[in-house]
Amino acid sequence: MMKTLGVSRVRQQRLRSKLMATVAVAVVVLFVRDGDAESPVRTTAEQLLQKYQNALVHVEATVQVKMELVEGPPEIGEAVAAQPPREQSTSTDGVIVDAAGIIAVPLAGIDPTRLTQEGINLGPAKIALKGSITSVKVIDGDGSELEARVALEDAQRGIVLLKLSDSPDEPMTFVAVAADQQAPQPFAQMLMLERLSVRLGNDPIVSLCRFVQQLPGPVRLYDMSGTVNGVGFVVFDVEEKFQGMGVIPLRKGAAGDVPLMLLPPHELAPLIEKVKSSE
Repeated sequence: MMKTLGVSRVRQQRLRSKLMATVAVAVVVLFVRDGDAESPVRTTAEQLLQKYQNALVHVEATVQVKMELVEGPPEIGEAVAAQPPREQSTSTDGVIVDAAGIIAVPLAGIDPTRLTQEGINLGPAKIALKGSITSVKVIDGDGSELEARVALEDAQRGIVLLKLSDSPDEPMTFVAVAADQQAPQPFAQMLMLERLSVRLGNDPIVSLCRFVQQLPGPVRLYDMSGTVNGVGFVVFDVEEKFQGMGVIPLRKGAAGDVPLMLLPPHELAPLIEKVKSSE
């Protein structure tokens, strides 16, 4: 069972509406046991909040969604092709990963159509939804809106890297991503950072989770316990080393069968370098 530091985590829509009037703006740090003010993990959590809260951002996007026939009768294909694209507004969490304004964002958070390669069965036909991100803006910790563009997409890793449209006036607070960072020990205690929604005050919060294992495969993802409330959070170990970002990588099968995983630094760092080298 996950424990939360800061304002309690609220992800379900019903709880959001009930707490709108009661969530405080200031972050109050709570921890594992009442009165455990000297807990080393609590101290680390407070330090992480202080150090990285300005690197935690919200991202809002507009996605153009078009239906395509995967298989089925030609007449259905003609009807599907005649449907105009629709615009969908999305939002998710992100983290600044370079002082020049590169932001890592979970692809599933801003374009849910990219969750799966499979289509949707509708009677005798199978329909696929194809999304295209048409606009993006970043909302930082003080509520400022910054225009951005998509610099790189990697569906297999479930990640998008954004680049601010205008260079920042001064270096931005960012989370350093080390390509040589070692995986934690199984069941190691970890600290998960994210922000509450803009509607709930945009406050940074910290939660406890645990590393479970590194998963096999061409993309070496991490399995975590306690990470069930959304994507876009970032995870640190108790030594304040960045250990990854919550993503939903592209998988075969229905979108509902796609697991939430942690994209570790050794998978993310090369993508950041690719964006930096292309500028």
